[in-house]
Amino acid sequence: MRNLFRIIFGMNMVLLVLLAIAFTAIQPGTGAYVIAVLSLGVILITLLIVSSLLYVDWQGLNPREPR
Repeated sequence: MRNLFRIIFGMNMVLLVLLAIAFTAIQPGTGAYVIAVLSLGVILITLLIVSSLLYVDWQGLNPREPR
């Protein structure tokens, strides 16, 4: 489960970097800017959840996996 969380964390970081690059080309007040801000919120929330699950070393609902 830990490997899956690391992959999701890495994908979130890549999306965050791509979004930061996109913010340089987007003009505030446009529809693309609104979507970019909403995407930033989703990415940050997902990053926070995955980071906390990695921190507490959550094993999921499978009791057969060793801790």
